Parts: sequence; structure tokens; C-alpha cells
Amino acid sequence: MAVQGLWSPDKEHRERAKSEISLGGHAVEAELVRALTELVEDQRPRYATGREAEGEAILNVMLQGEIPFRDNLFELHNHIINRRLMLDIIDPLGRLNSEAAIPLLISILERRAMIMRSVYSSTEAVGPEMKALSRIGGPAVPALIVALGGARSTAEREEEDINIGWGPSSQPTEEGEVLLSSYPQTEEDLQEDIEETERRTHKIRLRVVMTLGRVRDRAALPALKRLSEELSKEGPAARRESLEPNVVGSVFDLRLERDAVLVNALSDAVRAIEAGYDHSETGPELAEAGPDHADKRELPPGIGGWAAVGPNNPWDD
Repeated sequence: MAVQGLWSPDKEHRERAKSEISLGGHAVEAELVRALTELVEDQRPRYATGREAEGEAILNVMLQGEIPFRDNLFELHNHIINRRLMLDIIDPLGRLNSEAAIPLLISILERRAMIMRSVYSSTEAVGPEMKALSRIGGPAVPALIVALGGARSTAEREEEDINIGWGPSSQPTEEGEVLLSSYPQTEEDLQEDIEETERRTHKIRLRVVMTLGRVRDRAALPALKRLSEELSKEGPAARRESLEPNVVGSVFDLRLERDAVLVNALSDAVRAIEAGYDHSETGPELAEAGPDHADKRELPPGIGGWAAVGPNNPWDD
């Protein structure tokens, strides 16, 4: 029952639970996957053990508008522990090299809510599920390649976003509430649907490319090079022709910017894999140099940013 310890309001108790989980092997791995699946499929608020009534009372007051959210975010997050739970579960799944967790982690990668709605860059892309998949390494590569190839079809399904945490949008709606307009879609609505699919496709591709770049498995090279060639063939002219004649220039500009971000990520990933650089290995020469030099290994020319290891890198804990 080590996983249940993650619900504890006591930090020391949670740390002991994490230590037990790290030694638990396949038995605790299955329990972690079940717990994460429940958090993903049912995103209602979770409360620390023994603080359920207090948490629900605070949340109800805020949802009724009696207390502004922005004035009580700390108090709210002190009681609603969805984000902490998800992070505390995803991290050990990666460290345990859980192959059983790969499908669920891929689903989170595909559906995790975007922070930025316009140009989604590599600095905003890294999520806990990507770190876990990169730690699992080679066994995750086939599923990542499938996700890369199916990015557009996944985006077109318009599945509900997964939040790493909780927000008011995670609340269940009242029975019978109309969520979508029954009115016919206008041309602008249709174009917005197309743009939303483009955003989601880009999000998935960028996350997969970055994760494959961190794993550095040569089996990923054909898929990465294929996507790079596809983007190269499309080019700005082809992208413009694919749009409706009345689409405003800002939409086209955003697509070009997104493509540029993805092309750069692809280039870094391919070069990192071909160079054989492994971020998880420091080498004996760096180990002897001490911790202050552990992140100083020279990267192959042109590879940097998220593909590197160093201070403030979002991949490093």
C-alpha cells in the first residue's frame, strides 16, 4: 500500500512512501499505473487523506464565487493534490523503467493540455510523461514512433485534454447541460477547427520528437527523417495553398512559426542520435572532475537547448 502514502498530508510520510515505491518492483508498478489511470480518466479534485471535507468546503465556496480563485490559490492547492499526485506517480514509473506504463504515458503526451495556444515551442513542451518515457528508453521507442506517425489522426479525434493537476474545467458539468452550440458552424468556425487540429498535431509531433531525441535510439532515425522530409516538401508555398483563400495572414504566419520550431527540434534530435551522445552518461573523465563539471561535456556542434544537459534544462530534475 505504499502508493496510498502519496495521499498523505505529511511530507515525511510521503517521502517514506516514495522510498518504498522505488524498491517495490513490478507489484508497486501495477499499482502506480492503476492510480495514474484513475487520475487521468477521472479528473475530479483529490484531497489529502483526512482533509476531504475541508477541501470540498473550500472548493465549493470558491466555485460559487464567494472567494476569488486568484486570492486563494495557495490554500486551494494545499488541499487539492491532483498535480502533486500525478507528478509523484509519473516520476517513479520512469525510474522503474515501467514498460506497462508506456501506453498511458503516450496518451498523456498526446493529450496534455497546452500552456501556449499559438506557437508552441520546445521551451514549453517538456512534461513529466516525456521525462518518464525518456528514462524508460528503448522499449518506449516503437510506441513513440507510432504516435509520431499518427499525430494528425490523434489530433482530429479532439479528445478531452489531460491536465497535470486540477482546474475548474475539470469539474463535471450538470446533467443535461448543453456543452456545444446546436447552431450550424460558420466558415470562421470551420477554419478555427482546422487551426485547432494543426495546433494539436504540432504539439504531439514536437513532444514525440523531443522525447526521441533524449532517448537517442537509432531505431527512431527513419521516422524522424521522414517527417523532416515531409515538412521540407510542403514548404511555405504549399502551406499557403492548403489554406482557404480568405484565411487571414496571422494564421499562416503561426503555421510557419510552428513548422520552424518543429524543424529545429527534428534537426537537433537527428544530430543527437547520430552523434550517439547519451545525456544519462557522464563518463569517467567527468566523474573524476567532480560534480561542478558533470554537465560540461562538449556537445556535437549545433546541438543545444533541450538536447543538452545543463543548468535550468527542463529535462533535468
